[in-house]
Amino acid sequence: MFNTAGHSANRSTHPARICRQIGIYLSWSALVITGLSLAVVLSSYVFSLFQPVRWPTLTYFNLALLIAVISRKWSIFFVIFSLPLATAFHEQIQHFYKPAVPYFVAYPSIDIIAGFIVGSFLRQIFQHRKFSVSKLASLWPLGLLLIILVCSTAVAISRNLWQSASSFHWQELFVSLLHFKLLGKSNDFAPVADMIVYCFAGLVVIIISEILRNNRNRDAVVFKPVVVAVIISASYGIFQAFSTIGLPAATIAYRPESIGYGAVGFQSDIHSFAAHMLLGAVGLFGFLGRADQKYWRYITISAIVLSWTAIILSKSRASLFLACITIFIIFIFKLKDKRENLYKNGVYCLALIASVLIIIVYSGHYIWIKELFSAIFNPDLKGFEAFNELSRWRLEFHTAAIRMFTQYPWFGVGNGEFFRLSSVLEFSNSPAMVRAGGENAHNYFLQTLTEVGIVGILGFMIVFLWPVFNIKKRVVLVPVTYGIFSLFLGNLYSHSFLLRENLMLLSVFVGLLYSYTRQRKRCVFYYSQTIERQNLIIICTGIVVILTLLGVTNEVIHSFGKLPFIYGSHK
Repeated sequence: MFNTAGHSANRSTHPARICRQIGIYLSWSALVITGLSLAVVLSSYVFSLFQPVRWPTLTYFNLALLIAVISRKWSIFFVIFSLPLATAFHEQIQHFYKPAVPYFVAYPSIDIIAGFIVGSFLRQIFQHRKFSVSKLASLWPLGLLLIILVCSTAVAISRNLWQSASSFHWQELFVSLLHFKLLGKSNDFAPVADMIVYCFAGLVVIIISEILRNNRNRDAVVFKPVVVAVIISASYGIFQAFSTIGLPAATIAYRPESIGYGAVGFQSDIHSFAAHMLLGAVGLFGFLGRADQKYWRYITISAIVLSWTAIILSKSRASLFLACITIFIIFIFKLKDKRENLYKNGVYCLALIASVLIIIVYSGHYIWIKELFSAIFNPDLKGFEAFNELSRWRLEFHTAAIRMFTQYPWFGVGNGEFFRLSSVLEFSNSPAMVRAGGENAHNYFLQTLTEVGIVGILGFMIVFLWPVFNIKKRVVLVPVTYGIFSLFLGNLYSHSFLLRENLMLLSVFVGLLYSYTRQRKRCVFYYSQTIERQNLIIICTGIVVILTLLGVTNEVIHSFGKLPFIYGSHK
């Protein structure tokens, strides 16, 4: 009787044990893949010693390394603070120093993160501390996603070589990895650059979650440098709007009837700058009620107000519209919530923002806002072409992305391949993209869906949703949820994540999200299930996985020779 019960107990834990083992294997895959990407980047630094001077690219690496060796606390602050400012900081410096040879800076976020990791490693050695990665099984969604992206990158390179009628050579792959910062969009091995970026984003998630896991004040660790960076970026953007210093000529000439001349801050264009300001205008409301010191609440309110002012001056009407709609919804939900300081501070802050908006709109300087509403409600505005022109051809870009996705829905056109393939008229059916020689979708989520397909998007969704269902008190996720959502807003009508520093900043928030998770002894999916249900779930899951793999394999095999992957079509 006793033995039968024991045997039954072992059987009941068998599905959970299998689930846990798979999770561990996927977690180790995440560590191995991200570790290899770090090795590639460090190797590229060694290789660059034999190349012409590359200043100031390695300045970020050296600075992050030095700060990480000196102080763990300040190195974390520096990494989070510098990510959104490093995107085009060198371009702004050039406006003041006007060097004879333009500065070469590519993927500065990768340099910052690599320097931080190496510096932290050296500091650990100096202090004779042991290395450990706790809660290993919590990384399995990241491992699953990275495996999908590695496969997608491999498929993308194979298709590129097929289009170019070229053969694969390992030496060419290694050289491309060492030159990943110099690869152009037309290079057959260009997808490896995007793969390295995603690997480093995963590396950020792993490191941040591990550092913050036992920190009681983890929200402050992340949001304080974010607040400071937002204040600096917004202030500089406001300064630009009235001085034109550091602004591209196209920005200066954009909507001249408005106050100021536009603003880009330390980003590359007005839309990516406005997307960063959305983090301040919307994303900081979650932290406002959780700030540990009173003066930080006032600093956060200042950042919010400056962000709203900067969004208006940036002249990005989509970002302004999204910010207004979102903040109105937040305000409605918070009207009944008087338990937090967010209510009182939020009312004052929103009142000030509303006053600024009303004054500017009715001052007669922002005529384009009135023209926008007039155009939208114009009864003569009919047909696709009219709406397409009103949206600055984004409607055409979004439609092209959806059309490209429907051709390869399971596994997409390949990681990092949207720009290159959008120039094929028969495939994208977008004359505007063809005229530009290739374009982005101006919606990062549509572009990613087109590139990695349903399988890849499911991988991304699991990464974001798994922590939410593996935490006891979800109320602690309010600040980080605001932050992530605000960054998403900036990519609905634009693609600021294509500036990889913004994507790395998102990874910081995802790392904060994962820091709240706790490893369970039993798989959550199978928790409190009977043995019959556990076996049924395993069988159904296995069938779905096998069918998905068959669908992906069939789609990939039959893509060779099918539009746009025609042999020798890309020379």
